[in-house]
Amino acid sequence: MEVRLTRIIQVGIGLLALSPLLWPGAAAYPRQDPSPAPTTSELEIVRLSPGQTRQGEAQQAVPFLLSVAAGHAIRLEVGGANLRIALRDGDLTQVWEKWDYPCERATPLPIRWVARSGEGLTVTLEPLELEAVPYVLRWTSSRQATAQDQQWVQVRDGVDRAERALQASQLQAARTHAGEAVALLEPLRASEPILAGRLLEQLANAFWIDDWTLTRDLFQRAAEVRERAQGPQHPCLADALSSRAILLKEHGVWEEAQELETRALEIRTEGLGPSHPDSGLSHYNMGTILEAQAHFQESLSHFQRALEIFETSPAHQGQVPTVLYSIGEVLRSLQQYDRARQHFNQALALARQRLPQDDPV
Repeated sequence: MEVRLTRIIQVGIGLLALSPLLWPGAAAYPRQDPSPAPTTSELEIVRLSPGQTRQGEAQQAVPFLLSVAAGHAIRLEVGGANLRIALRDGDLTQVWEKWDYPCERATPLPIRWVARSGEGLTVTLEPLELEAVPYVLRWTSSRQATAQDQQWVQVRDGVDRAERALQASQLQAARTHAGEAVALLEPLRASEPILAGRLLEQLANAFWIDDWTLTRDLFQRAAEVRERAQGPQHPCLADALSSRAILLKEHGVWEEAQELETRALEIRTEGLGPSHPDSGLSHYNMGTILEAQAHFQESLSHFQRALEIFETSPAHQGQVPTVLYSIGEVLRSLQQYDRARQHFNQALALARQRLPQDDPV
């Protein structure tokens, strides 16, 4: 996405930058013993460094028990980053994740739920990274669910069914469930635009491999929702635009991909700064789009700018070999073979440094 991409470096013939990090879906989660029911509607939980404790408790998974009667609705809002939110209602568990990049950090995640079991809801917050990142959990009081509350639950259920159908290689069933979810979501978008955009992006990522035209449509819808709700310069909008650009590039729709990534780069440069890692990511994406069109000199310029940005960011050192390899490929296309070889060797050496000591490569 952003764009959130998982960089996997492969040593050998090539080093490849692979698919974007998928937005979260439903997943199994181990049961936790709930803490006593909180007495306030707002909690501030500060995650400490590993090994530290707060009030005698290890800062790992933090469960809270909310008393909610069956058929009653609740709205959770989670701020912060780098955590997994697991909501358990009887035997049913659904999971959300919130990562530490501008879109996620700046935007609280709303979660709508209607209790099914009447046994109470256990909400578990679990850190995903070692860095300490404060986060806040807020919720509204339990009330009798409205028709709109039930619709939000049906949308989330439709998204989950679509993902499960895809996992079972049932593409047509997945499309049907996705269509139902999107239709239910349409009249709800104005009431919870952040949640609507999030669910549309989750569906888009789920269909990335199996149905790229549907993925394209879903990303476009998500971008429209985010732009209306958050404005034309918000980092989350840049994420949605960049995701669409990458998809289009992979399918040869280069002109539109370039337009979308250009806008994403402008938003990130103006809003986050020209040296922010997300700006570097847009430079890298733009380099790949231009390279695919054989615009090698322009591509090289964007790759070199991405390299400058990532080299100065300790958290993004793992992306440096990928960019070096991409620069080498462009130099090879320009028949600058000695410079290409130098970049390939640098990429290989850095990638080897990141391998486990007992790796045979």
